[in-house]
Amino acid sequence: MSGIFVCILLIILGWGNSFAAHQAPYGAGLAPEVGFSFPLDNSYFPYPTEGLATVSGKASYQQAKDSQYDVVLVLDTSGSTLWPCGIDLDNDGIEGELVDIGFSRLSFFGKKPVKLMNTDPDDSILAAEVLAARDLLRLLNPDTTQISLVTFNGDLAADGRSSVPGTPDAFLEYPLTNDYGKVDEILTDIYNNREPYGGTNMGEGVEMAVGALTNGKKEAHKVIIFLTDGVPSFPFGSANVTEPGDKEYALASARKAQSKGIRINTFAIGGEALSDPATVQGMADTTGGLYTPVKRPDEIITRLAETKFFHLETVEVKNVTLAKAAQRILLSPDGTFMATVPVALGFNIIQATAKATDGSLGNSTLHLYYVPTKEPPKLGLDLAKDRLSDLKLALERQNSHTLELDIARWLEGRAKREEIKELYIRAGANRKGNKELFINLYQEKLKLILKPQK
Repeated sequence: MSGIFVCILLIILGWGNSFAAHQAPYGAGLAPEVGFSFPLDNSYFPYPTEGLATVSGKASYQQAKDSQYDVVLVLDTSGSTLWPCGIDLDNDGIEGELVDIGFSRLSFFGKKPVKLMNTDPDDSILAAEVLAARDLLRLLNPDTTQISLVTFNGDLAADGRSSVPGTPDAFLEYPLTNDYGKVDEILTDIYNNREPYGGTNMGEGVEMAVGALTNGKKEAHKVIIFLTDGVPSFPFGSANVTEPGDKEYALASARKAQSKGIRINTFAIGGEALSDPATVQGMADTTGGLYTPVKRPDEIITRLAETKFFHLETVEVKNVTLAKAAQRILLSPDGTFMATVPVALGFNIIQATAKATDGSLGNSTLHLYYVPTKEPPKLGLDLAKDRLSDLKLALERQNSHTLELDIARWLEGRAKREEIKELYIRAGANRKGNKELFINLYQEKLKLILKPQK
């Protein structure tokens, strides 16, 4: 009887493990939803905006419009990331290149001495990784997304080839946080002070990231963003040779992540990584993530900004009334979007369409009334530009004339104080520091400009 009980128990446990091992990542198999957050439906645009209106919203999945995310950025700091990325990243007029330094030193990859060095380490692959990570932070919303930072390499033994048992190959640089400024400080330190070193222990990088996510929010969707310029060479192989065990360790770590509902988006950067991308592609496939090949290392800066936290491919916005597409769309990894769309005099129907990676679609419509009046006085616009350097920078990056005019209108007092406050919070690109700046400005400056409410 006890034997039968044990068999039944093993079957149950086996089924439980099977279910855990196939836990689907966020959004898999679901049709996307999309909605507008600004402006409100049936809104009026009273001022000339060169025939353009700025609209914003968010794509998501069913019952997930206010989704929370826990995200770990994993950067490769192995020896090969010292090599040039292909462009002058720091704009100092010198593009880093490999040169013969005139004497032999031990290669990061071992085996034989080499005489090559990067003439400008600030143009390295690691520098490109760091700048890509910093740009990604600017696209995220600290109110909904926590960020952690992990780096990995592989400690070298005295022979310059073998791994060192018992020494860490991955490092938790910063735990999950909503304070992006702290993460940015660590990235700056890596850029300025860290020298790439060692082999490539991908499995340890994933393991460390999974550990960081265990301390996250229970309701948050878990994502690992994994960057590497190489192939796995540790813990079983040597610094420049991949053993089957190195690949299997990385894939086993990915299976562990998948069992916890964690998605891994991988980026294979440059020629070495693309020479044998099976492992990083397998890590993404195993977890329902996306694998992105990056042919030129400098392209990681733009490609990382295009990553998505769930199975969203694109968001398209168009004016159905005019049959014209938006001139520009900014799409963030969490599905938030901003678009500049042409508008006609009078009634306009604006449509947003979200497309998932499996081809499924979600649609939403917005009704706008464009009724132009006279141009607002320059006073409000001058104040917005002269007193808000951060906002001015945001406007330049967004290239949004509509947003400038809206700010001018609200500064004139044609909206309630709370609407002005909300505008400045929105214009701060949801960055915590900017929110505080704009709220303080609202309290200290705008009350001197606006007429008292009746």
